[in-house]
Amino acid sequence: CWNKALLQLQYGDLENGWKNYEVRWDWERFPTRKFDFSSPKWEGESLAGKSILLWGEQGIGDEVLFLTLLPNLLELGPSKVGIFVSKKLCPVIEKWYPNALVYPFGEDREVTEDKEYDYHLPVGSLPIRLGNYDISGPKHFIRERPESITLRERLLAEHPGKTRVVGLSWRSGVLTHRRVQYYLSHHAVADIIAEAPDDVLFVSLQYSLMDEEREALASEPNLYIPDEDFYDDLGSQLSYIQACDLVVTSGSICLALSGITAQPCITWGPKRVWTLLGGDRYPWFPLVHMIKCEPNWDLGALVISINKLLKIFYSR
Repeated sequence: CWNKALLQLQYGDLENGWKNYEVRWDWERFPTRKFDFSSPKWEGESLAGKSILLWGEQGIGDEVLFLTLLPNLLELGPSKVGIFVSKKLCPVIEKWYPNALVYPFGEDREVTEDKEYDYHLPVGSLPIRLGNYDISGPKHFIRERPESITLRERLLAEHPGKTRVVGLSWRSGVLTHRRVQYYLSHHAVADIIAEAPDDVLFVSLQYSLMDEEREALASEPNLYIPDEDFYDDLGSQLSYIQACDLVVTSGSICLALSGITAQPCITWGPKRVWTLLGGDRYPWFPLVHMIKCEPNWDLGALVISINKLLKIFYSR
């Protein structure tokens, strides 16, 4: 039923897809955290004057995706909203939803915060509980902040002649056989940099840089590699993303952070994937252009497609 749900979402049968998406909690080996809550799970009861604790599930990118629906929930008038997420996401969520109370996942599975709430809900159940199958409706974004403006000014001051900043992230940290076919190599990144006009400064947004990548890219004069390691420091990665004019990224947490800051973004991924919800455009964030890849697509062709889109950006 889990695979059936993903196929239904992939082909646009959204109501049935989201209903079957709930089967994940009947799957004993479903790869996400499971918690014991003293408060009941929210089943759609009135939230007027009630409190609710939302909790993250699956990967950190999924936690962010589903939290884009929080404005829909806030329209129901809850008195208090708590958000229980991965620890390294907390600084980001606090900036994104400053009126919510944000708690980090601990080392154990004990949840004490939920005793203060009337209900709890895993974030992946928001579409079905809200009846928002196509993820439409109001969105909330982290607007440009003084620290990101200062960072941008510093980057341009340290690189005379540069007037535009493009962020680059070419893979996630999950290098499975299935996923790696959609990631770029640092050689491809060098090709993208070589095609750009002289006034463009590239900034590496890639976390957990491997020694081979760092050594090869260090010689690129138009690429700035920050000292911060963004794997745990998502707050710094967020600031660098906001300092960019455009972000080019694989479908990693960098894409999610670009989305919640409303940054123009180029990404790529499988032509058929459930997160597209059967549509042609990426539905979760407004300014994402997704290049849809065929299975085992030539990555050289992907680089050509990225450079074509970048040329449009350069011309503007």
